Amino acid sequence: HREWLKAQAVFPRLPEIKKNLVALEKRVAELERILGRPENEKSEFR
Repeated sequence: HREWLKAQAVFPRLPEIKKNLVALEKRVAELERILGRPENEKSEFR
C-alpha cells in the first residue's frame, strides 16, 4: 500500500521529471563531445 501511495504522489511530476532527464542527457552528450570521448565509450541512458 505504501508503494502505491508513493507512486500516486509522483505521477503529477512525471512530465517535469522527463523534461529534466532529457535536459540532463543532452548536457552529458555535450560534455562527452567536448571531452572527445569515443562513441563506444559514451554513457548509455536507455
